Amino acid sequence: MAFFDKFDIQHWRELLLFAYIIGIIFVLICFCVLLPFYAYVYKINREQDEKIAVFPIFDHLYEMIKKFYYLVSCVIPCIIFVHYISNEGTTRDAVAIVMAFILFLLHIIVEVLHLLISYLAIQRCLLFLFDSFEKQLVAVQNKILSNIWYLYILFIAIDIINLIYVPLKNPSNERKIFQAKMFFLACFIAFCYY
Repeated sequence: MAFFDKFDIQHWRELLLFAYIIGIIFVLICFCVLLPFYAYVYKINREQDEKIAVFPIFDHLYEMIKKFYYLVSCVIPCIIFVHYISNEGTTRDAVAIVMAFILFLLHIIVEVLHLLISYLAIQRCLLFLFDSFEKQLVAVQNKILSNIWYLYILFIAIDIINLIYVPLKNPSNERKIFQAKMFFLACFIAFCYY
């Protein structure tokens, strides 16, 4: 008990905020350091990677990660502007709306990239177990990548529907949201296969 008596816990909120800010600064520094290395490795290995079947997925991942970094670099000044600089209500609200839109786009990009990485893992696993599936998997991959913007639109539509419709109907029903996403993903994959 004497150990805890030495600490003043009256300022725990300020300490948590300070720890949060330090964590964000650390992540942003890592963020800024890793992109040049990622771009360098991608460009060095591009010639070799073009020969493998999954190169179109790698290429799309690279392009979208660059866009993700750009959007994050746009959101940081918005956060600083909204919280520390702007005193005018309408300007602050407009920047907050832009910031919310950018964060929504970041969310959509992460969802699609997560789906592509999952597909890549499943594809590699199936190719490891069954070599004869390579032509079918490459055909599905090419169909998905040729319709990739429809996938982004699908995720945008699902999330907008979830933002508007689900809270109105039943605010605590997360299982239906998950089931709806799985249904739409299954429909999209079936569409890409045919």
